Amino acid sequence: MSVDVKTVGIILAYVALGLVGDLLLSRGMRAMPKPEPGPRGAHVRHYLRYIFSSGTVIAGIVALATNFSMLLGLLSFADVSLVVPSRAFAYLFLTILARWVLHERVPPQRWVGTLMVSAGVALVLLTSGAGERDHEGETERPSGPVSATLAKRIAAE
Repeated sequence: MSVDVKTVGIILAYVALGLVGDLLLSRGMRAMPKPEPGPRGAHVRHYLRYIFSSGTVIAGIVALATNFSMLLGLLSFADVSLVVPSRAFAYLFLTILARWVLHERVPPQRWVGTLMVSAGVALVLLTSGAGERDHEGETERPSGPVSATLAKRIAAE
């Protein structure tokens, strides 16, 4: 599977926007003051009022909405097996940023799990093979002696 530089650039922007959105939402929601005791439904109003008045939360929502729009665009010309795992690759960067930007405690087991997920995603992203799209958007079949033999068998039946 060959991926052009433009696609890689768009995927990197897509991943970066997801990271920024996640960090902004986390920071913004942690800053929300505790609601005061009150009648039923007061907590929901407090929560909604905070969400729609916090610049940090709104910026996070906008970043993630843009991230989702980019996902839709990417899926129109790139393979889902490339695009979706690329967002999962951000788990490593998100864990690093959560530790250093948000000052979260990240236990060793979480680091190991994050590294394992990232290694698996790297394997998926580096794997090349059949299934590339042709210009009409249809999937090409693998070529070579085995597929030629299969094609002859299918044609004969």
